[in-house]
Order: sequence, then structure tokens, then C-alpha cells
Amino acid sequence: MAMPRIKLTATLDLDATPAQLWPLLSDTGRIDRAIGIPAFERSELQNDLSFAVDSHYMGVPVAWNEYPYEWVFEQWYQVERSFHAPLPVKRLATRTTLTPLPG
Repeated sequence: MAMPRIKLTATLDLDATPAQLWPLLSDTGRIDRAIGIPAFERSELQNDLSFAVDSHYMGVPVAWNEYPYEWVFEQWYQVERSFHAPLPVKRLATRTTLTPLPG
């Protein structure tokens, strides 16, 4: 049986330009810490262009493969992570898009 796919979308209107936001949002290490991703060890680049990542969350060993970030400067970035058991999530793809507001 295929796992269900869940898509979550959030929109924020901010009083800032993409150029002002880009240095903050593209600092992916800072974002990882802010959203609670634990400290981790990353392998050398694998043949499938991912990094094997090992960490611990609440005392439980966790592992995932992280693929290189894709991005267009001051417009968007995205990353995909494929998780291993015991995590209940198989794959997580995130994307941040910066769109200037009219006016």
C-alpha cells in the first residue's frame, strides 16, 4: 500500500524585499537549527548525489539521505530528504519561494 502524500502550504506577507530576506532564509544551517533539526554528521557525497546523515533525536538514532539544495538566487530554494526507519516519514521535500508584493 502506498503511503499517503501530504502537502502543506503556508504564505506570509512580509514588509521586506526578496533581497532583504534572502540572506536570512538561505542560511540553511540556521533554518535547520530554528526548526529543531538536531546536530548531525554528514558523509561524503554519495553516488546518487546525496549525503548520508546520522543524528539522534530524543535519544533515538535517526538517519536520512539529504540531496543537494537547488536554488535560484533571491527567488527560491528547495531540498529533499529521504528518511530511514524508525522515523514515520519516508520523504520530505521543502521549498521556499520569495515573491515580491505589488506596490
